[in-house]
This record gives sequence, structure tokens and C-alpha cells, in this order.
Amino acid sequence: MPEFNPQKIEKIAITLRLEESTIEKLDKLSIKRDLSRNELMVQCIDFALKHIIDDEEKENKL
Repeated sequence: MPEFNPQKIEKIAITLRLEESTIEKLDKLSIKRDLSRNELMVQCIDFALKHIIDDEEKENKL
């Protein structure tokens, strides 16, 4: 059985400026998923960072 090692994860508050339509989409989706807007945005950013292909990776695939 894997060990469970709870830890405090340091978080830093930031400010984002988004278009009103983007905020409306985030709010609708966060309500639908029963998440806070912040938690939804964190998960979206984490997903994007895990799946982004940088220029070096593109060149290696050619």
C-alpha cells in the first residue's frame, strides 16, 4: 500500500485580468462542476502545463 504523506503546499496569490466572457464561462463551468472558480482555474492551468508542447519538443518530433 502506498504511503500517505500529507503536506502543506505553498500557494501564492496572484491577479489575473481576463475578458468578461472568459470569466462568465469559468463561472458557469465551476458551478456545473461544484468547484470554486479558483480551483477550476488551477486545474485548467495544471492540465495545460502538463500537455503543452514547447518548441524543442516540436523540433524533436519532426
